[in-house]
Amino acid sequence: MNPKLLIALTTALSLFASSDAASNCTKTNLRKEIRDLTHSERAALFAAMQSVKNAGDWGTFVATHMRASAEAHNTAVFLPWHRCFLSKFEQRLQQVNPAVTIPYWDWSIDSQAPSKSLIWTDDYLGGNFVTDQCLPSGYLKGWKNEQYNAGTCLARGFTVNETVSTFAHPAVIYGSLISKPTPFSTFASGLEDNCHNIVHDTIGNIMSTMASPNDPVFYFHHAFIDKLWHDWQAQPATTNVNKYDGAAWGTTNSVNDYCSSGCTVKDVLSIDQLCVVYQEPSAFAISTGSIDMGSNIDNQNSAQNGTIPIPTSIIPPNPVSDKFIQNMGLNASSIRSHEANFKAVVQNLNQAIANGTNLSELPSIHNRIASNAQQFAKISSLTFALIATTMLLL
Repeated sequence: MNPKLLIALTTALSLFASSDAASNCTKTNLRKEIRDLTHSERAALFAAMQSVKNAGDWGTFVATHMRASAEAHNTAVFLPWHRCFLSKFEQRLQQVNPAVTIPYWDWSIDSQAPSKSLIWTDDYLGGNFVTDQCLPSGYLKGWKNEQYNAGTCLARGFTVNETVSTFAHPAVIYGSLISKPTPFSTFASGLEDNCHNIVHDTIGNIMSTMASPNDPVFYFHHAFIDKLWHDWQAQPATTNVNKYDGAAWGTTNSVNDYCSSGCTVKDVLSIDQLCVVYQEPSAFAISTGSIDMGSNIDNQNSAQNGTIPIPTSIIPPNPVSDKFIQNMGLNASSIRSHEANFKAVVQNLNQAIANGTNLSELPSIHNRIASNAQQFAKISSLTFALIATTMLLL
């Protein structure tokens, strides 16, 4: 088959991956969970990142983020600022390789043992590293920081497989944030303080500073935060996609607010405007995680059956460090209040689990798997139809 025809076929298939894609998009940016990238897709992603770095543009993105400390965090524009930032970065990667998109890291899959995640291996973000020492192997071996501690090697603030803080469990995220009918600012401030911050703080080192875009994991983390915003926006029987306010921060905001990452809020209120589609994580991706603190084999069996084991208890994340709050210029009292409320939600959830309650939050995980299976079934049937039609034309 003609290689150009194969490329056209692949592009056509991607356009049918989700009904979320805007009808006027000539190309859909399909963002997968990072564990669902093929080996060749991962290699292309990191090669494009290395090319952007070699061209001297990596530090430009780092500097843009560093300048936006007061603007882009603990404010109403936190989510739109970073959605725009991701899009601009993705566009730069596509100047190197048009097929590359930014994957997201669904760290909620790894929430109960983040340091044991599959992403901390050479096939992803570097393996066998130890606290605050250079990454010894993998795609990012020899990676250097820019703008802040320039020239020092990329490092993480923990050792692979050591005990670190947990992250937000998917049952809590989808049960207490995504599915709740709230104003935008209530959702956004809770997402930032209860889900976003602890990931930065736990990974540590450069990720716990405003120079965090030095570490490629920054982009995968923020792509997941962006997906969670989209999941909230897409809740049925709501107008969440149009919601935007600053009440939680005591500010008056409008969709005409300008983000220094290069967009107005109204430019990025919907991912359709950016031709972005988020693909739900596969059963394989979920099977590698620590949702229930059980063995991977148990998780694999459950994932293949379309379910995730109900955990015996969920461990809430630790409070973020005072140093992180200081580094990021955040509001300590607001963060501590959100953390206390979040911990109470986890405690209530654990009590419900202990009492044998049928938790309404957990089916959201099952539905994500089912939705993904249906999505691939749709793509698969379309593939055969297009291939059959194409063969008749050859």
